Amino acid sequence: MLYRKCLPMLSVAALASQVAGQYQAIPPSMGPFFDEATLGQLGDFGESNTGVDPATEIASWYDMTDVWRTAQKVLSPAVWSRVAGGSGHEESMRWNSHIFEYITFRPRMGRDLGNASLATSVTLTNGAGVAATFDSASPFFISPSGSHGVVNPQVAENGTVRAAAAAGVIAGIAQYATVPIAGLGAIKSENQTYWYQLFPDANWDPDAVLAKLDAAKAAGCSALILTVDTASEGWQARAWRDHGDDPTGNTQQHLMTWEHIEWIKDNTDLPVILKGILSVEDAVMARDMGLGGVYLSNHGGRQLDGAPAPAQVLMEINKYAPGLTSAIPVFADGAIYSANHALKMLALGAKMVGLGRPVQLSLTMGQAGVEKMLQNLHDDMLVEMRQVGVSSPSQLGLKNINTQRAVGFVYDGELQ
Repeated sequence: MLYRKCLPMLSVAALASQVAGQYQAIPPSMGPFFDEATLGQLGDFGESNTGVDPATEIASWYDMTDVWRTAQKVLSPAVWSRVAGGSGHEESMRWNSHIFEYITFRPRMGRDLGNASLATSVTLTNGAGVAATFDSASPFFISPSGSHGVVNPQVAENGTVRAAAAAGVIAGIAQYATVPIAGLGAIKSENQTYWYQLFPDANWDPDAVLAKLDAAKAAGCSALILTVDTASEGWQARAWRDHGDDPTGNTQQHLMTWEHIEWIKDNTDLPVILKGILSVEDAVMARDMGLGGVYLSNHGGRQLDGAPAPAQVLMEINKYAPGLTSAIPVFADGAIYSANHALKMLALGAKMVGLGRPVQLSLTMGQAGVEKMLQNLHDDMLVEMRQVGVSSPSQLGLKNINTQRAVGFVYDGELQ
């Protein structure tokens, strides 16, 4: 009784405010992807990959956590740190995932969900105003990421694009793929969609750009993903430490101005998707320039540490340029590790969501590993989409989520 008399008398409103304040102060958990285990273990993949049976590993995969654990068993510390690591203190890499914890769903009941489907289509327009529509079995696509042959020398990008064909999703082909673009064109399945990623070199060479575009078209690529966020390589201390490399961040890596972007748009008949956009101002410029699409990405937290998460940028766009996501297709990646993440990104306005690390880490178990990862995400998303109360990704919108706890992270100032 004495203890009870010492308790302060709080009104319901004051108590609720106090509890809410404490809840806001608690940071999101580190989650299964960036805990201490992700520092890497002594693997041997790329040398012999002994002691791991792919079929047994894949059979134990239920979500991305299992993919991560398998990859840790087989990747050498140098490869693991390169694929799983980010730049600086890896704050942006972690934030990409954590921001989703501040966004919740608003499920609706009593809906007819008998014909639920993840089938998605997107229309892209080239610089001449010619539109092309691309179909996909789901709103997931393979983000272009280089060096799949480092993760799995036996199959490399061949396994990735074949898995994409089996899943019926779009494959982004990286300029720095370990399999030449002509080789990937040779194994392209009928009706499969390839989109090619381009990094113009630091020394701008129009002829070299056109040569790369010609090679991509000859290989069957039907859109261009123009990557603009690599003026310098990110300060990737973890990767350099495990590789024993010297820092290279002070060298200019790629040159890309708005004038170069417009030149490329006007000198190709492929629609151009601008990748690496992280502000509403640049998204508006891309729309007004007549580009085919806007791709929100902070390079998986591998470039500027402290960059906003793509989900955060989507909220910024919705605040300052409402209607932009209806005027031009918006793509996004950044910690799409579950259907939960994908659905929230789509509800914020993304048309499709890209998979980078999930593809590379599942590729450790070959083409079958990528197929199983994509199948798990597909099935997970179909389940959760029904639980939200919609039967198609196209039905998702801001009405399906509550962003009240996340809006404090949106830029609140004048636009430049």
